[in-house]
Amino acid sequence: MGDVYKDYLKNYNKAKTMYKKCEKWVKYADVCVLEGNYDEAISYYDKAKNYEKMGDVYKDYLKNYNKAKENYKKGENWVKYADVCVLNEDYESAGDIYKDKLKDYIKAKEMYRKCENWVKYAETCELNGDFEEAGDIYKDKVKNYIKAKEMYKKCENWEKYVELCLLRGEYEEAGDIYKDKVKNYVKAKEMYKKCENWDKYAETCELNGNFEEAGDIYKDRFRNYTKAKEMYRKGEKWEKYADVCVLGGNYDEAIKYYIEIKNYEKIGDVYRKHIKDYKMAKVYYRKCEKWEKYARACELNGEYEEAGDIYNEIIRDFGKAKEMYKKGKNYLKFLATFFKR
Repeated sequence: MGDVYKDYLKNYNKAKTMYKKCEKWVKYADVCVLEGNYDEAISYYDKAKNYEKMGDVYKDYLKNYNKAKENYKKGENWVKYADVCVLNEDYESAGDIYKDKLKDYIKAKEMYRKCENWVKYAETCELNGDFEEAGDIYKDKVKNYIKAKEMYKKCENWEKYVELCLLRGEYEEAGDIYKDKVKNYVKAKEMYKKCENWDKYAETCELNGNFEEAGDIYKDRFRNYTKAKEMYRKGEKWEKYADVCVLGGNYDEAIKYYIEIKNYEKIGDVYRKHIKDYKMAKVYYRKCEKWEKYARACELNGEYEEAGDIYNEIIRDFGKAKEMYKKGKNYLKFLATFFKR
């Protein structure tokens, strides 16, 4: 009967009487709202524990947004709670509700953007799987490069990850990304060179097929002749391979490879400087016509006259020729070259 009085006859007093008799407190309160008796309506909604409708009264009629939120919270009506936050321009609270209660990350991001709460915006991006966007926010807005890198790593955006490494001077890590993830060995080498990590630099040279360069690093930086030889062998750089053999004291092996490439001068050097076999040194210096070294081998072997002849007749260094003749006590040849210039 109360519904008839309310909806058709618009007799709100009779409707309330009917609703009171059957203890329909929510409908009783609804009629109070129609009458504009908002306080009475709230009283009966409270009696019925209908927090949503209490919130509606506070929001729509009394414009008391705090009380509205309080009642929506009691009734766990989070959509209307968020709506009131927006009406009240409390965008952060609205975002929190959308994020934590409603799991509506799109709406949450919209709210956080409005209030420029970039930390919560980025957190919501992460919850929604928008890792690249989260990384961008952490980098550009929050300036939290560690979190930004974490996000870029999650979405495997290695280009942006490396960009942050460079911004922070983390060249080794940048090199690792270029080497292991991007397979850009040229850039990786550039990074390792900047931080002087020669071990990883050489490793990257090998991966990129730059065997000679890798060998040079192992030889000159680390004195690791075994690795250097391995690299030179891979790159078929036999002269450098042999050079390392000399450094490691493997003279016979060095000579073997110098012979293969016909580098007679270096064979002569090994015999002269290391093995001290001056006769063999002379053989190879003669083959490549390295007469100054030939003369030096003669001198070291006590063959001063022959050394003098080389200086006199081939090199035309008369001062050295006289010195050799004098050492060999060949005064006739000494006098013959005395006035030569």
